[in-house]
Order: sequence, then structure tokens, then C-alpha cells
Amino acid sequence: MKQIILFTVSLLIAISTQAVETEKEFILILNSTLANGTWDKDFNKELQDHCHKRSNLYLDSYTLSFPSADTEKDSKEQCARILQKYASNRPKAVVIIGAMGWHITSHLFETTWKDIPVILCHPLATLPNSLQSILAYEAPDSLHITTIKELQKHYNITFLEQKLYIKETLRLMRALQPEMKNIAFISDSLYMSHMVFSKVEKTVRQHYPDLKLIWLSQRELDLEQLLDTVSSYDKSTGLLYFSWHKPQQMPSHSFLADNIGKTLTGFANSPLFTLKDLHPQDGYFGGGYYVSASDYATDCMRIIDEIREGKPASDIPPDAGQSTPENYFNYLDLQWFNISPQLCPDQIHLYNEPVSFYEKYWKNILGLILIPLVIFVMRHYFYRIGKKHKNMNKRIINSLDVAVYLVDKHGIVEQILNTPAEENYVQSIKKGEHMEIRQIITDDEEFRKNMEAIEQVLKTKKNLHIKTQIKNMQGESLYVSVHIAYYDKNHVLGFVRNISDIENERIRNERSNFFLKSLLDNLPIATIVKDINDRGKYLVWNKKAAEMVNTDASHIIGKREEDFIGKERTDFLVEAEREVIENGKPKSFVKRFTNRDGQTKILSIHKALVCFPKGNERWLVSSSLDITELEMQRKQIELMNRHYMFVMQAIGLISWTWDLRKDEITCNRSYFTPKTHAATGTVIEKGDDYYSQIIPEHRERIRQAFDNLKNGTPSPFNEEYQIIYEGDDVPSWAETFAIVSERDRNGKPLVLVGATRLIDERKKLDQELLHAKERAEEANRLKSAFLANMSHEIRTPLNAIVGFSALLADTHPNEESKEYVHIIESNNQLLLQLINDILDISKIESGTLEFVYGDMDVNGSFNEIESATRLKLDLGPNVEIRFLPALDECMLYTEKNRVLQVINNYISNAIKYTSSGYIHFGYYPPKEDKIRFFVRDTGSGIPKEKQQQIFGRFIKLDNFKQGTGLGLSICSMIAEKMDGHVGVSSEVGKGSEFWFEIPCQPVLPPQQEVEEQKKRATEYQQS
Repeated sequence: MKQIILFTVSLLIAISTQAVETEKEFILILNSTLANGTWDKDFNKELQDHCHKRSNLYLDSYTLSFPSADTEKDSKEQCARILQKYASNRPKAVVIIGAMGWHITSHLFETTWKDIPVILCHPLATLPNSLQSILAYEAPDSLHITTIKELQKHYNITFLEQKLYIKETLRLMRALQPEMKNIAFISDSLYMSHMVFSKVEKTVRQHYPDLKLIWLSQRELDLEQLLDTVSSYDKSTGLLYFSWHKPQQMPSHSFLADNIGKTLTGFANSPLFTLKDLHPQDGYFGGGYYVSASDYATDCMRIIDEIREGKPASDIPPDAGQSTPENYFNYLDLQWFNISPQLCPDQIHLYNEPVSFYEKYWKNILGLILIPLVIFVMRHYFYRIGKKHKNMNKRIINSLDVAVYLVDKHGIVEQILNTPAEENYVQSIKKGEHMEIRQIITDDEEFRKNMEAIEQVLKTKKNLHIKTQIKNMQGESLYVSVHIAYYDKNHVLGFVRNISDIENERIRNERSNFFLKSLLDNLPIATIVKDINDRGKYLVWNKKAAEMVNTDASHIIGKREEDFIGKERTDFLVEAEREVIENGKPKSFVKRFTNRDGQTKILSIHKALVCFPKGNERWLVSSSLDITELEMQRKQIELMNRHYMFVMQAIGLISWTWDLRKDEITCNRSYFTPKTHAATGTVIEKGDDYYSQIIPEHRERIRQAFDNLKNGTPSPFNEEYQIIYEGDDVPSWAETFAIVSERDRNGKPLVLVGATRLIDERKKLDQELLHAKERAEEANRLKSAFLANMSHEIRTPLNAIVGFSALLADTHPNEESKEYVHIIESNNQLLLQLINDILDISKIESGTLEFVYGDMDVNGSFNEIESATRLKLDLGPNVEIRFLPALDECMLYTEKNRVLQVINNYISNAIKYTSSGYIHFGYYPPKEDKIRFFVRDTGSGIPKEKQQQIFGRFIKLDNFKQGTGLGLSICSMIAEKMDGHVGVSSEVGKGSEFWFEIPCQPVLPPQQEVEEQKKRATEYQQS
């Protein structure tokens, strides 16, 4: 009766408490993930304590998530969730911590919660005017900043500034670290950090110009680099910590980022100073000059009280609070970093400062006095109720429907306290006897597991639940559930229940589920099952489906579609599923799908409704087959077929198949243009009919070629012939290609495939080209003959001019006559060189230029060129010409005249462009049966872009220089005729080196040749 009365009273109290709770006003705090640190937790706790002191007020908090890329959509979704949560109970006022929280939820206070007052807590007197400015990770400019007064014009809002005392904090740092020369400002790269760093930079510049400011920013450093940097600083660098926001996707060091204060303190060599209250009494941050979180919460509560009294928030002027900032520091940091307490300012709050022995241990002393008294009272009390409880426990155990064993620490059952009558698995124990659990647990692994459980319960005194197998009285294997409870230091109680039926059913279900899951996971078709009765919750998502969307099944099963992809779906899929559910008829379709990695798939989808006949359960089964490759192959085949048809149409191709078993040729003449009345379309004819249409001159050749192909000759079939198609009056030129496409098991051809195209136009063009080629060759021969004849005709009068001009110089020896004669001789030489060049080109083109090979003494020939050039040419006094031999003796078997012609042309060309310096010529030592000759000068040089053109005909770099531009072209043609090649390397203003390289065959001197023959004879005899 007493228990019933007590329960009724408790229920009434609970109901009345709940009713009172619903009548209370409440304050809502909106935190953002950026404002979710130590200060915010302390502020929330202090504000909660203030609310508890008001009888009709309580506090609730809500954490906003970091916005995604689509900020507008994300903000609206978060506002919708807030409205849904607090739909039945609107807050009296809303406290928002941080500018990001305001911009995420400002839409609320424009519409639904327009009348609810807002208190914005923010470290600065200004804030960015949009969420995009915050997420830009940089300080906003003046165009993107707004003030609280501007906001108060449109919103019911006021502002409580969390003022930063930078100058005073730097003064405290300088006092505790006199040796400080640098300040390292530690922060993330969010907009607030940019703004605060600007203020720190300005303060240092105005008040501490001797200090160097360093910014350790999250944009420049990851956490590991930050720790390395901090650990490298000594006490000459003061550490000023502001914030370090942990990125949403952090691959590693997540624990370190969550515990940044602990982490930095472990690596730093000096205290971590802060601009706000980060709870230095925990021992991770040193401290600073600021308003404590407790005092700030008091200021905030004062504004809340004004609002509760009916004053609009927009009428409350922006406030920096009435609390006084003070110096705060952790005494343990002074000890840890060897800082003398005497350096501390007079007015400072030191946390964890040592106290006297009595102040520290007074509770322990009082406890030593009270404990014996309490023990005496308790022992007397328990002695009186012990007997009563013992009898009650015995009655409770006897009423249980499970067997209860008393087991010692060695696994010996000393007593069975309860034996249910309907159970046959309990072994009987006579009085005074014992039974080892080894007798009923025969499996070694199960026995070890039970002994470990007993040991753990005795050690921890905590109950433990296990499942195990035992042998019953009939020797049958049973599954039992054992609840092991602590009894005393040497015994445990085992509550044993027979669960064989349940366990066997579970094992059967596991096997069935494993079989079904293995079957589904090994299907090549993606299979998905939704529970229609549970709003589309996914029950099955097989391995192929997971691979298709690149998402593990564990992230999908048990969830609904909107839980992981949102509510946006294509109207087509929604309508298709609705039709299947309403009509109960399966539906199949092909759909293009893009997975989370951006890969596009083409799926053949089948949806069907499955219903349980004895209930209302319904499931939507969807199967999807990836036909992307098949679809691509189909499109490729279609494209190839179109290309094939275009090609056939463009060239009039006739494709055909020859079935050798029937001797039947099936021709596709759709793109065939007959001469007169030949059949088009599909034409079927016999082999002999085909041969009879080929003109007699070609018939046997074509028949023999086909016979070779039929007999297995591997050479491809490609023949040209003339044929008169049935219905035409004139023959057509045709070209036929054929291969074997099918053979029997012995390799004998069964089917030939091929194509035939008419080549009348090509034959006509071939004939015209042949006639044109013959005419061109005849014209070329006539041109060369004309040039050769004209060269000889011009030489005859020219020689007379040369001879008589020399006589004229002898008959008129005065200086003026000599000058005129010199001009005549120079121009005669130029004209003669021009005629020789034209004659050489015509001979090379007509193939009549003679190449007579013989032995050549290179050194001797080049010495003669050097002497002749000095005599013949008028070299300036500043130009040196010299032959540079590479070997003491160089004898070659080559075409001497052409080699000297090329060298002379190179030297003549060098003389035109060299006014000072030198002209050197010679050769490089023969290498790999080749020799390279060169002419090197210090002339004007050749631009790089013109070096490839210099060996062309009529190419002159300077049009005012004498010459036709044929000399280098002749050199190139001669080198090619001698299986060699030419080249040049040059630099403008420094000179050029012209070279040509030809194959060479050294000629040995007589004595050396005899020794070489003896050596070869000796090698022959030895072999």
C-alpha cells in the first residue's frame, strides 16, 4: 500500500513539474561550429546558472552547422530545422554567438521570428554584411562591413561586444617575458582572424614598435607544421593564440585539432597568451587581459532582464558590457616555463596557486574523524537488516524461472540455489558435493571464455552476460544464456537460462540471411529493396548497387533516400515508382544516371512491387543492369555502319558474299551505277555466271586467283580486270578484294567475303598521268639540252672577251686602263661562274654530271686551294685564309673534282661575307666510314630562322652581294648524289661554319697496304 501511495505522489510531482516547465520562458542560444570552443561552453554554463536562479526561466542551446557551398539553400534548411524543433514553444529571446550564426539565421528574424528580440555576441563593433564575406577567408573591405546600428533599423536586435584588450595583453606578455622580441599570432584563416590580426598589427606598430609580429596562419600551415614551428621558438618569441578552426574534412590529427590547447602547450617553450577567457585554470592556456566568461554572462543576463521587462532589443544601445577586464593567469604555467611569480603585475588572478596545508587538507582531516563514527553506525544498521534481507533474497531466488549456480573462482559449482522444475539441463548436486563447470562445458574454447568471464567479474565487481554451450543430463548440446553477478571476492552467481530454441532459430536465420546476401552480392545486377510501409527505408543494397553509385551499403541500409541525397529526385523516377506502387504492375525503362564521382552510367531499370499475402507488408524491388558499354558499342556499331554506308556510297562499292557450299554469290549493288541496264540492289548469281561476265583476256587470271584463295593460298586477293555486267553494253574496269571469312574444322574455306569497286575513272586518270609524265620528261630533256647548248654558245664569245681584255691591258699599261680591264675581268669571271652553275644544275637534273672516283690526297689538294685562292682573289689585309689539316696524311677513294667544287663554292661564299678575321677550311678525322669537310669564317653570320633555307635555289641573304644564289644549292645536290648531306651552324655577328659529310674509303700507303694483306692472310690460315 505504501508503495502505491509513493508511486502516485511521484507521478503527480512529475506531471506538475512538466506543466510548470511548459509555462516557463526560455532563452535560446544559437552557436555556430566556429563558436563551439572553451569560451562558448563556459559562457553557456554561466548563463545557464543565471537562468536557474530565475524561477520561471530556463536556457536551451542549438548548434548551427558549417554552411556548404550553396549558402542560401543551406541557411534556409537550417532555419527550417530550427522552426520545426521549436514550433510549439517560441523563445523569449535569442542569443547568437558570432557573425556566422547571425547570417545563417537572419532569414528567421525577417519572417517568422521577426518579433523575437536578438542579442548578438561578437568580438568586434562591426561585422561582415554577408555569409559570403565570412567564407571568403579574408578580411572584408569597408564596402562589405556593416554596423549594429544599421541592423537595428531593420531587426529587433542589440549587440554585446566581446571586447578584445590587445594592448593590455601585450603589456602582460612583456611583463612575464622580458626577453620577448617577437610575437607569434596563432590563428586560422577565417575573416575574424584577419580582422583581429589587423588590430594586433596596428597596436604593435603604435605601442611596441621594437617587437616583430609573425602570423602563424592556418592558410599557410597545417597542424603538423604549426607544431614544428612553435616548438622551434624559445622565450624570445611570445605566443598569442586567437583561434584554430578544425576543417570539416580532416584526414588526420583530428584529436590534436580538437584539443589544440593541450597540443600547443605540449610543444611550446613559452606560455600561450589569449585575448579571451579560454579557461586557463585547466592548465593548457596561460591567460591574458580580458573580461571573464562569467562576467560576460552577467552582462548578457542584464540585457535579457531588460528584454523580459518589455524593452525592445532595438532600443537597447550596443554595449561593451559593464564588467571590468582584469589580468588572469595560470600559476602552473609560471612553474612549467620557469617564470618567476615576482614578474606578475600586482592586480592579477592566479589560478591553481599553492595553498596552506590546512586549507588543502581540511576535508581529509574532517573525514578521518567522521569515518570511524559512520562505520560503527553502518555496521550496526546492516547487522539488524542482514537477516531480513538474507531471507528475502532466498525467496526471490526460489521464485526465478532460471537456474542459479554459486561458483567459486576455480570454476567449481559449490551449490545450485534454484532448480526450475520444467528444465532438464540442470545437473543435481548432493549436499557436501561439488561439480566442476568443466563437466557441463566440454569445449575448450567455451570453457576458457567462461573462466575469463568469472575472473573479470571478480576483478571488476561488474555483472557480465555471455552465451555458451553446455551438455545437459542426457548429454545433449544446449545453448544457454548466463548472467554472471559478483557475490564475494571468491564467488560469483550464475543465472542460467536455456535459449536453445531461440539460438537455433537465430542460427537458421543467419544462415538464410547469409545465403540470401551472398546470392544478392554475387548477382551481376544491382538490386535494391525499399520498405514501402516504412516510408521507403532501404532494406537491401547489394554489392553491385554499391559499386554502381560508389557508396558503401552500410551508409544506405536503414536510411531513407532523403537522408543522404536530399529530397530532389527526377520527376520521372518519382512517377515511375508511384505507378508501380499504385498499380502493382512491374515497369521497365532505360535511364541515364550520374554517380557521386561524376561518372555517367546508362542503366536498364526494372521495378516491381512485392506484397506479403498474409499481411500489409509491401516492398519495392528495383534491379538495375549497367548497359553503358553495350550502349556505347551499339552506338559505335551504328556509327561504323553509317560510315561504311557513306564510304560505299561515295566510291560505289559492291559488297558480296560467296557461299562455296552452294556456289552462290550474293551481291549488294545498292550503290552501284550501271553503264546502261545492269541490275542494282541485291543480286544473286552462280560462280560460272560471274566468270562469264569477265572479258576473255582477264577471265582465266581471275578464275585462277579465286581458285588459289579457295585452296588456302595465304596471299591476299586483290585483282583488277574488265567485266561486262549483265544488262550493260560496254565493259567496266573493276577492282576486287576478297578474304576467307569461314572455314570448316579442317581449314577448308566455306565462305568468301569481299568488295568490288569500279575504277574506270582511275584508269582514265592513270593513262592521262602517264602521258603527262612522258611529256614532262621530254620537256625536261629539251630544257637541259638547251641550257647545255646555250652555255657552250655563250662561252665562245666570252672567252674572246676574256682574252682580248688581257691583251688590252698589255697594250695600254697606264693605271686607268688597268682599272677598266680589272673590272672587265671581274665581271667576266662572274658571268663565267653563272654559266658554269647553270650548266652544272642542268647536268645534275638530267643525270649527265660525271662522277669519276679515284684516289685523292686531301692535304695536297687543299694546300693547292689555299695557294690558288690567295693568288686569284683579292682578299683584304684583315682576312686570313688557311687550310687546317686534321691528319698528317689523308688519302681517300672519292670523287676529287666534286669535293673540290663544293669546297671552292663554300670559300667563295665565305669571301663575300667576311671583311675581317679569318676563313679556315679543312676536315675532321674520318669516323664510322664518313668524313666531314668544313669551311669556317668570321663573317656576318646567318639568322637561325634562315639557316634551313640557305641551301635553296636563288637564296641570297644580301641582295647587294654579287652572285646568283645557286652555289650552295649545287653543293647540296652534289652531296646528295654522293650519298652525303650538307649543313651549317652559324651565329649572327660571329660567323658561320658550312660543312658537308660524305661516305669515305681510306687509301692505305703501299707499305701499310702490304702489311694489311699479310695480316689478312694470317687470319685466313688460322681460321
